[in-house]
Amino acid sequence: MRNSRSFIVVLVLLAFCASLFANGQRKRDPLTDQEADQIREQALNPQKRFHLYVTFAKARLSAIDQLRADPKMAQGRGQQIRELLEDFVSLVDETEDNLDDYRERKADLIKPLTELVEAESDWKLKLRSLKETGGVDAKDYEFVLQSAIDAVNENSDSARKELEDIGGRVPKEKKK
Repeated sequence: MRNSRSFIVVLVLLAFCASLFANGQRKRDPLTDQEADQIREQALNPQKRFHLYVTFAKARLSAIDQLRADPKMAQGRGQQIRELLEDFVSLVDETEDNLDDYRERKADLIKPLTELVEAESDWKLKLRSLKETGGVDAKDYEFVLQSAIDAVNENSDSARKELEDIGGRVPKEKKK
């Protein structure tokens, strides 16, 4: 009887430890609670939902610019930039997922693709600038920065090609 209770206690402790480990391995949500609510509210309006994802991705890059400009934020800046870039990559991936949903629904993709191509042109410039002027804390986020650059480049090429294929006007790429 005593051995079976000890065995149960050990099992409970193992399950508890496993759940703690699993929680630590979960990706954090790139959206704030307010942003997630806005996304949910637009569940039946895919174009507005898509626009929100683009807007939130832009906000992450703006937050990075603000962090870099404020000397008071130097402590832990590299880590904060890394987290913002991770969120940015998640949101860029989400825009691609939303476009996939639009394709399945046979939705008009011209407006969302045009918005995405224009946004990604800006994002390329900002990411390139961040890479070129990284500073002392760049080592904290250089890998995720390269992932962000790769994701934007791949999505931009895909979006441009698709926009061209469906007969939309492809915006010109912005140059530095």
